[in-house]
Amino acid sequence: MSKFAISLSNPSNYHALDHWQVIELEKWQDVLLHAISYDVSVAHFSLDYSTKHQRSGENVLALHPFLFYDVDNDKDSKKQPLSIKGARDLLKHYGIAFGIVPSRNYKKLKENDSRPDVERFRIIIPLESPPPIELIKDKELFRKFQEIFAQKLGLIAYVDDAPLRDMARYYARHTTPPLIDSIVVQGRLTRVDKIFQMATQELIQERQEQEARRAEHKPFIPPKSSQTTSSSHGHIVIADKDRINAIHIADLINTLEGIVREYKEGTYRMIKTATAKYSITDDNIAYDFKSGKKYGVYAYLAEKFDTPVWNNIARKLGKLMGCEFLVPDPAFCVVLRNAMARAHSRQEVERTLKAHYGVGFIRFEYNYIRVADQCLDYPSAEDRKHYLALPPIT
Repeated sequence: MSKFAISLSNPSNYHALDHWQVIELEKWQDVLLHAISYDVSVAHFSLDYSTKHQRSGENVLALHPFLFYDVDNDKDSKKQPLSIKGARDLLKHYGIAFGIVPSRNYKKLKENDSRPDVERFRIIIPLESPPPIELIKDKELFRKFQEIFAQKLGLIAYVDDAPLRDMARYYARHTTPPLIDSIVVQGRLTRVDKIFQMATQELIQERQEQEARRAEHKPFIPPKSSQTTSSSHGHIVIADKDRINAIHIADLINTLEGIVREYKEGTYRMIKTATAKYSITDDNIAYDFKSGKKYGVYAYLAEKFDTPVWNNIARKLGKLMGCEFLVPDPAFCVVLRNAMARAHSRQEVERTLKAHYGVGFIRFEYNYIRVADQCLDYPSAEDRKHYLALPPIT
């Protein structure tokens, strides 16, 4: 089976899917001949028209191992002009294989452009392997992949942007004999894996920043399940969220999964475990490439411990790491003072605290207060004095 293939159609199809077929090529440069004689596309189109019977991204099954770039040199374009010689000199610098074919409007007068001898052409770059299928599933990822590739090849300032956004793009055949021969430059086939990784990481980072900006404009609504259970009682101890969130997520991954390899890809810190591959950002976020999920400390622990409840997370993490992540409720002093302000006896204070925290045992000692299995200090000497001044019972 040939390594190279392309989709082509003999009749002009415009938007329709009729007549498109995939042909295999003996050599990558054979694509240049077909690009003159046929409408061609790097998209492998589905023959199942259950979605839309048209040439669109929804009907793309895969991508062939080529990149196509249009250089139109339009007079009103924001793009910089580029000649065929300039393109050839630019790409030869990289040592890669590529081809250049004239567009069907090469040096022709166009209705909206009366300039003579304008070079309009197409650059075709064969790839070492077809672009990953993930690009088909995520249009934003496809566009990011195309954009970064054009940047790395030094072409972004010259080529038409529209094909970089349209995975179902097709390139029209010549209706008259071309004015120049196609150009073939041999070299190594261009890799796609590194550009794909860069595109994935950049897009994840952009989406994270977008979510952060949206969150800034939304009122904060605490998750119902993050600190409470079905009971309406308060908690005498609560998770020390600040301390837990300060743990580096790479350390948590190592503790819970075990790191088998750690390395750098550009500016990115990469971590591999037995079952996952993570990219770690400077803001303590881990991105799992296999699942596509992103994790902060809370989200990661909630998934690994199978609970959204902060107190449960703190208990399990403390047991695992051999330290305490539960702290006394900082609102205890307010609860105690409110109870004493309304009470006519010590007994009423104890009943109020039992009801608030949902416990069956409260005892006030001279130097501390025992609530269930927790020993808490009096908030102040004045609070102790206030309590002891109350009569024992009403």
